[in-house]
Amino acid sequence: MSDVLVTGAAGFIGSHLAAARARRGLDVAGVDDFSGGDNRPAGVAMVGCDLASDEALGVVSALQPRILVHCAANAREGESLYSPEKITRANLWAYSRTLRACLEAGKLERAVCFSSMACYGEQALPFGEWLEPKPVDHYGWNKAAMEGLTKCYAPVHDFAYCILRPHNVFGPCQSMRDKFRNVVAIFMNHLLRGELLYVYGDGEQRRAFSYIEDSLECYVEAALGAGDGGTYNVGGGTHISILDLAKAVCEDFGVDPKDVVRHLPDRVAEVKNAWSTTEESKKDLGFVERIGWREGVRLMAQWAKIKGPQEWHVEAVELPRGRGLPETWRTP
Repeated sequence: MSDVLVTGAAGFIGSHLAAARARRGLDVAGVDDFSGGDNRPAGVAMVGCDLASDEALGVVSALQPRILVHCAANAREGESLYSPEKITRANLWAYSRTLRACLEAGKLERAVCFSSMACYGEQALPFGEWLEPKPVDHYGWNKAAMEGLTKCYAPVHDFAYCILRPHNVFGPCQSMRDKFRNVVAIFMNHLLRGELLYVYGDGEQRRAFSYIEDSLECYVEAALGAGDGGTYNVGGGTHISILDLAKAVCEDFGVDPKDVVRHLPDRVAEVKNAWSTTEESKKDLGFVERIGWREGVRLMAQWAKIKGPQEWHVEAVELPRGRGLPETWRTP
């Protein structure tokens, strides 16, 4: 029996969170298929398993977790319109199966569901938790459905819950190999490899980026019981343009943006501007942004330089003839 089960515990957010929980002296188990990284946190008993598989029911049930922290995801928001089955399997289906296994084990007291600001879509800014979900892509609808499942199951099966909507989280241990997601990591790997930086559209689309150490304590507090029954935006409070981000990354790598930044056509169904309120997470989860996006980029650049250039990993999409598939996402 485990105090805490962290799914996606070898991934970016999951590994940071699992390690933080283990440092608090809790018995933490992690489950991951290692598709998004292999950051095995110290003090965490890891099990290799695809949560969408039949095997997952037995694996998760045997762990008998009291607290489920579900970080496992395929967060390729843009690709989701071209790979609907892959995205649904790794998000909604994997979560549904994990919840079922936890409930069958009969020990579940609390579930923390990692959702996404992708639920908001294109709405009035800043996005507040009171807004109805209006996603513009398949991934966002998966996350909205996961939130709904959590709220439906909790009163029937008698467990508490908290839903977190992180946004644009970055930092050390994030995969730099994936061309579909994690723009900070993508930019850094391009520069490490001596390649150009590609920006979609005019680059004036704005985001609030969140350094992992600024958000981590909120994730831990949610798992410990804070924010019971709530839905919370967690992340940076300063919105910047993608061009601002590209310039900052170039500065930390000693490169002139004029030499490396190139523009591609607008990405289909990309939300132009997206940032969220954080008042609720400050009040209930103790969110404090101490490091911020700019210092966070500098710190991640230090880590990336030690890590070194990574080979790109690009998977074939399911619907390659869909309108607007970026050339950088096409396989040879």
